[in-house]
Parts: sequence; structure tokens; C-alpha cells
Amino acid sequence: MAAGCTKLVTAGTNWQYYNGPCELPNSLYAATKSAFRTICDYYAALRGLACTELRLFDSYGPADPRGKLLDLLTQAASTGQVLDMTPGEQVIYPIHVFDTASAFVHALTEEAAPPPGMVASWSVPGPEALTLKEMVGMLSDVLGVAVPVTWGARPYPPGQIMQPYIGTVLPGWQPELALAEGLRMVFGSHVS
Repeated sequence: MAAGCTKLVTAGTNWQYYNGPCELPNSLYAATKSAFRTICDYYAALRGLACTELRLFDSYGPADPRGKLLDLLTQAASTGQVLDMTPGEQVIYPIHVFDTASAFVHALTEEAAPPPGMVASWSVPGPEALTLKEMVGMLSDVLGVAVPVTWGARPYPPGQIMQPYIGTVLPGWQPELALAEGLRMVFGSHVS
């Protein structure tokens, strides 16, 4: 604000909505995202900032240093080491980083940005909903080798979201990259 910024786009998470449309974080990570949203409320109401929160889902992309599940699954397929998994019935909306980036750019447009003094919160889900089991099957197809997992070897963790709350998707935006295509782009050359 001191530098003259009038619009801010922040990254929230679908984990801020553990049990439907009322905000209830399912983890400390999600709670910090909710806390930052409250800071944005202050800057909007009392300082006139136009703030947009984009609630992100399971993002993936090339050279991701975070060690996310897709990377662990790809490593397991390469090494043959079996991963112990939950029963795998949780629904996810994986989204390629290309589409995530396009959502951030789009959030600054007239169509999506709130007026000064307001906060808007939009969802940015991937192009399709599927269970974790279905995603592992799709990844196996892309890699050309079965990903070795033991379903049900681990319990669902506390706060596991089985069916994510979507809410309102960012107006005028939609993901362009189908999941199978995105997985081929990122992981297609990882296993010979």
C-alpha cells in the first residue's frame, strides 16, 4: 500500500474448507492461509485495498521442489518401492501450474477483481474431479508402468477432506490443460 499498490492477489487453499462452505481449516497450514485472509479483510475495509484470494487445489508441474505425492508416486514407479497409501477414495482436483498461473493473471482483470475496499474469494480447481485411486491409475497409464501402492495400508489422517468444497470458480477463467495431458507433459519421461 505504501508503494501505491491498489490490488493484491493471494493464494489460499481448498484446505480452508474442511467441512463445506463455512471456513474451517483442516490443518495449521490452512489456518495460516485463513489468518492471512483476515489481514486482507483489514486492508480492504480500512485501507481500500482490492484483494482477491484464489483457493488453490492440488497443483503440480515440472521441477517442483516440494516433494508432493505425484513425485513420490513417480519415484515409486521408477524404483519399484511400494508406497503405503490410504484407501484412496478422497476426491481431488489436480491442476497444472500453467493453469494456476493463468488464474493469477486473470484475477487482476475487470471481470474478476473486486472493487476497492473489497475482498473476493474464488476457487481454482483442476479440470476434473477424480479419486486418488483414479489419479494413480491415470499416472500409471502415462508412465507405462504400474505405480506400486498398497491401498488401505495407512488410515486417513485427521481432517482428511473426502469431497472438497468448490464454491464459486474464478469468473471468466477455466483450466486449459486436461489432467492426462498435464501428467504426460510433466511425468511422461520419468520412467522408461
